[in-house]
Amino acid sequence: MALMTKHIEGPTSRHFQLYTKEFFVNEMWAHAIPEMQRSNLVSCVIQLKALGIDNILGFDWPAFSIT
Repeated sequence: MALMTKHIEGPTSRHFQLYTKEFFVNEMWAHAIPEMQRSNLVSCVIQLKALGIDNILGFDWPAFSIT
């Protein structure tokens, strides 16, 4: 994030690092948990059931496309 804020804000703006560069480079991404694992999917499951989709595990979830 510190590297990203430097790039977005530009060289003349101020930013504050909340962690060391070593921690950012070596450990930050190793501890990141994907959004799908952090989210509560109960509302999605209930909505799919309400729409009549019984095979939730086989549901074709939309995927990101780079087109």
